[in-house]
Amino acid sequence: MAEDLKLARAAGFNDLGHGIYLKHSSPTNSIPVQGVETHPTVILLFGWMGAKLLHLLKVTVGYEKLYPFATQILVRSEVMSFAKPQSMQSAHLRPITETLKALGCITSLKGNDPAPEVATTKHRILLHVFSNGGCYQLQTLSKQLSQYSGTNVNASAIIFDSCPGGDNLSTSLRTFGRINFLPLRVIVIISVFAFYFYVNIRRVAFGIPPLLETIKAHIIRPDLLPWSQKSTPRLYIYSTTDSVVPWQEVESHVKDAERACTDVRKERFEGSMHASHMMHDPDRYWRAVQDLWNAASQGHQEKKQWLYSAL
Repeated sequence: MAEDLKLARAAGFNDLGHGIYLKHSSPTNSIPVQGVETHPTVILLFGWMGAKLLHLLKVTVGYEKLYPFATQILVRSEVMSFAKPQSMQSAHLRPITETLKALGCITSLKGNDPAPEVATTKHRILLHVFSNGGCYQLQTLSKQLSQYSGTNVNASAIIFDSCPGGDNLSTSLRTFGRINFLPLRVIVIISVFAFYFYVNIRRVAFGIPPLLETIKAHIIRPDLLPWSQKSTPRLYIYSTTDSVVPWQEVESHVKDAERACTDVRKERFEGSMHASHMMHDPDRYWRAVQDLWNAASQGHQEKKQWLYSAL
C-alpha cells in the first residue's frame, strides 16, 4: 500500500481512497498543443481486476502524451470486488461522483432545479474500461450517477478494452488463475466454485440471471451515463489470443451494441494477451484511441453547427 502511494505521487496522482487516484491537468504548461480545444478534459480509467498500479500508470502516461491538459481519474479493481455487496462497492466509488461534481461535469439531481455550474468550460469525457472488473465498476458508477440529470458535457466516448467476457466458470477460472500469490489464488478459486454453485441455485430456483449477464445488459445501454447517448462513439479493443476473455464473446457483445448504438467500432489484435494490447502494438493502439476521440469531437462540432444553422 505504501509503495503504491509512492508510485501514485511520483506520477502526479493524489490518493482519493479505495484505489481511486486523481491527477489534475497542467494548465501552466506553456507548450502549445494542437487541437487542445477539442481534446478530452476528463479521462476516466477503470483498471482490470488485480492490475498492479505500475501497469495502470503506463496507460495514464500514454494518455498524458496525447492529451496533456486532461484531468485523469484512475480506478483500480480489486480481486474481491465481485464478492462485495453492491452498496459497499457503490460507497467505494463515491469519490468519483464527488470529483465529477467538483469539476462541474454533473450539475443537478433529478427532480431538482439545475444547480449553478461550478465551471464555465464545457467538459469532454473519455471513458476507458478494462476487462470484466472494470465493467463491474462502470455498472456501479452508472447506477450511482443515474440520479443526476444535468450535465456539463458536450462530447464523450467509451473504450471497452479486453471486455466484456462471458459469465461462465471457465472464464472466471482463467481470470482468477492469473493471481500470482498462490495462497490467495487457491482461496479465490475455491470461492469461485462456491459462488457459481450459489449462482446456479438462484438461476434455477428464482430465475435470477448471473452477474456478468446483468453487467453486459447494463453497459450496452445508450444512456449508460448522464452524458452518454445513442450516438456516443464506442470502441472495443480485443485479441484473438486473449486467454481470459475469448474474442468470440467480445464480438457477440459488439453485435448487440451495434443494434443499440449508432457508432460502434472494433479493433481486433492478433497475438496480444489479456489487457496487453497497448504493449503489443502501441502505435496501432493509440491511433485507434485517437480516431475514436476525433469522431466524438467531430460529432459535437457537427451538432453545434446544425444548431446554429437552425436558429
